[in-house]
Amino acid sequence: MLPYESQAVQGNFAAVGIFIIVILVLCVLEIVAWVVFSFGLYKDAEGNYNQNPLMWALLSGFLGLIPTIIYFCVRTKNSYRFACPHCRNPLQVPTPVCPFCRNAIDSSAIPPENPAYVELRRKGKNQMITGAILYGLTIILTIVFTVVFSFWFAAFINAEIGMNSYSYWNSSLSLFFR
Repeated sequence: MLPYESQAVQGNFAAVGIFIIVILVLCVLEIVAWVVFSFGLYKDAEGNYNQNPLMWALLSGFLGLIPTIIYFCVRTKNSYRFACPHCRNPLQVPTPVCPFCRNAIDSSAIPPENPAYVELRRKGKNQMITGAILYGLTIILTIVFTVVFSFWFAAFINAEIGMNSYSYWNSSLSLFFR
């Protein structure tokens, strides 16, 4: 009888298959979480009047954490712009005096911000938080599941070769520390 013909070995091969399926499902969940986060980043960039919200979402989605950190460093929070009523140059709120024509700007002359952008910022923030939490949870689950499976598989190998855990680790460590 060959070693792989025993019932225990066949059952453990099935467990390895289940492990691979669970890891693949967790990887898909991590991708979904990152896509949710990227959509939230797109809404946040659009709500903050960014010129390239699609660029930031795609960079974050495809390249991951580094473009996301760069976006959060360079974004301007609520950079609502309006035109000076005297010279028509673009200005950011609040500006009491136009830096181009040096005329005073009456606060009643400033048009109110579009409420759709306020809602986009709120939705973007909530979606980014949801994506980040989901992504963190899937990473934690992947690590925990891998560690638990590794200990289970090491115990199975020890049982199959007839070693207790002390002699197995002792013989493994002796290979590295001679």
